[in-house]
Amino acid sequence: MLTLITVTLITNGLMLTLALAALFLILWQNARREINIYFSLFMLAMVTWSAGSLLSRATALVTVDEDLTVVGLNLLEIGFGGACIALFLLVSALTDTRNLFTWSLAVGSVAVFILNKTTLSLFDVSFQYTVSSTGILNYTFPIVDTLVYLVVVSATLISVWQNLPKIKETSMILGLLVFCLGQLVVLISPRLRALGSAEHTATLAALTISYAIVRSQVMEPLIGRAKELEAVQKIGLAITSSLNPREALQTIAAQAAGLLRIDGSLIFLRRDNELILEAVYNIPEKFLGARLTLQEGVAGKVARERRGFMLHDYRREWHGVPDIPIAQKTFGSVLGVPLMFREDVVGVLVTIEGVEGRLFTNDDLHLLQLLGPQAAVAITNSFLFEKERAVANQLETVLISTENPVISVSHDLKIVFANPAATNLITNDPFHGSLIGKSLLDFIQADLLPQNVRGLLRDLRKSRSHIYEIHLQDHDYLCHIARLEKPNRGWVAVLNDVTQLKEIDRLKSQMVRMTSHDLKNPLFATMTYMQLLEEDVEGVESAQRNIASIWKQLDRMERIVSGILDLEKVSSGAPPFELCNLHQLLNSAVRSYEDIATRRNQSLKLESNLTEAYVLGDAPQLEQVFSNLIDNAIKFTPEGGSIRVTAETQESSVIISIEDTGMGIPVDAQSQVFDRYFRVNGIKDKVPGSGVGLSLVKAIVDRHRGRIWLRSEEGKGSTFFVTLPLAVAEPIL
Repeated sequence: MLTLITVTLITNGLMLTLALAALFLILWQNARREINIYFSLFMLAMVTWSAGSLLSRATALVTVDEDLTVVGLNLLEIGFGGACIALFLLVSALTDTRNLFTWSLAVGSVAVFILNKTTLSLFDVSFQYTVSSTGILNYTFPIVDTLVYLVVVSATLISVWQNLPKIKETSMILGLLVFCLGQLVVLISPRLRALGSAEHTATLAALTISYAIVRSQVMEPLIGRAKELEAVQKIGLAITSSLNPREALQTIAAQAAGLLRIDGSLIFLRRDNELILEAVYNIPEKFLGARLTLQEGVAGKVARERRGFMLHDYRREWHGVPDIPIAQKTFGSVLGVPLMFREDVVGVLVTIEGVEGRLFTNDDLHLLQLLGPQAAVAITNSFLFEKERAVANQLETVLISTENPVISVSHDLKIVFANPAATNLITNDPFHGSLIGKSLLDFIQADLLPQNVRGLLRDLRKSRSHIYEIHLQDHDYLCHIARLEKPNRGWVAVLNDVTQLKEIDRLKSQMVRMTSHDLKNPLFATMTYMQLLEEDVEGVESAQRNIASIWKQLDRMERIVSGILDLEKVSSGAPPFELCNLHQLLNSAVRSYEDIATRRNQSLKLESNLTEAYVLGDAPQLEQVFSNLIDNAIKFTPEGGSIRVTAETQESSVIISIEDTGMGIPVDAQSQVFDRYFRVNGIKDKVPGSGVGLSLVKAIVDRHRGRIWLRSEEGKGSTFFVTLPLAVAEPIL
């Protein structure tokens, strides 16, 4: 018998050592986890229990010192009680049943144990034990402590039995049952307690429980992590392979159910402050389209709080609005995660087990959270693709329906797209087959392509489009060319038929020229007869006044006719450009108006040192620009005012400004001053004019690739600015 007890103690010590080794591994893995903390307390109590058992039995066997035996028995009881209470707390953490009763029982048991020990110590009541003739130690716990142990162990056993689905590890269930049943038997049977059966079953249970914890927290995660990632990757590929929104949602719902091996799943998509059920798996489709606010259902809670949420029993634990009408009757364990894209919740994925199904765990939540971002990206991409495809279809419909030819080519002039109008234009056959992939040069001559390559590249760089005119099949077209960016480098051309517009413009110009020329002859004759008439009535004051008024109107008519003819001359293109000395042109324009400025008591100055500044252009037209601007400045500046003409270079251009101290131009009229025949209200009655001068100036400046603008303040004067490119910087071809 002595040998059996010795072997039992040694065996318990070895098993306890293995359990402690497992404890160190568990704490190294995660020392802050609640289950690991309770298991650490349990193992600490087991060590105390084992040490007390070894000390008390060893001293009783060799009859060394009774006080040491009592100390050993006290340590044994402390370890025994601590192990029972710690295991009860461990089970409550495993089954997630921590409530007021749990803490009350644990704290009350510790309080009763301490109070009873204190009372026995005060009354000097020692631990009751006997040693048989064979050295076997027989001991009895105080009755109060025994009742406490029975209650705690029974509560632990009942909790394990009621929550078996929550404890997935079979070895964990086995260890808990071995401990509880073993201690109940030992508490009832003094014989088994004397033989050390309590220590033996407890140590075996501790070893089994430690194995279960190591398996669930260390071994299975390490083994299953690669499989989970592989599964998530495969699911991700399956999800992202579908670009149809409806198919993508259905795939996500099915793959999520397959990943967790569950009964069903729901996918809600967020629309403003609502969640709409868009996809289901193993759920009646009649619930599709169900709506929840962010304050309703598990899905609303997940979307609102932007984090995962888990329920073990939907019927008992959820008291709000159900996610779908049948949820309260059919849902068991429920798990929901948000589908987030760029910090926004685009939807919610809810997975469901039936009433009799298994319970979800934190590992399931973690796995579903790995799937969530991929699902969110897939959903977002599918909707973006659907929207882009709809826009592309609409654009293609517009391009096909338009009467303007539209054609795009690659960088090597292979046709990428041609609408029916373009196909008919270049093939002269409305029923011609597809042109895609064929060379554009097979259908048109090379001289129809832009000949000024330098100008083409410059325009594409500056304004992203190049416009030139072509003549094709007896029609005139304005061809607008733009660059195609990646991934298909090339060009797109849109042709606008301007044949009728050009004919109208030609007729208009012809009509204006004919009318103007026809007007000049009678106007010249009228002015000749007016001179003769003026001589005949010399000395008649009233007739002289009337003739002066007629001369004024005739001069005005002559300016209008001359202005129209000059404007048409500029618009029609005319003589080739040549090098022009800008300083000489400005000096000539200023000198021609010095006498007029002097008669009006005005100061007219030229401030320029551009003796070697040249531009390519038509010298008479450029001088007319400066003359018209100086003439306007003199006319709209009262007597005693000043006009200043300045010129300076700026990079590759020259800037000329004509500044006056005249009446200025109202802000609301400044955008129209260059329009043909426009005159400012309130000024046209004070100063005579035709409204053609500034439009002529702008036409000339535009023809010389320049720019004109103004700065004016009513009552303080105006400044007109003209920029022209220097000849050495950018010659005009």
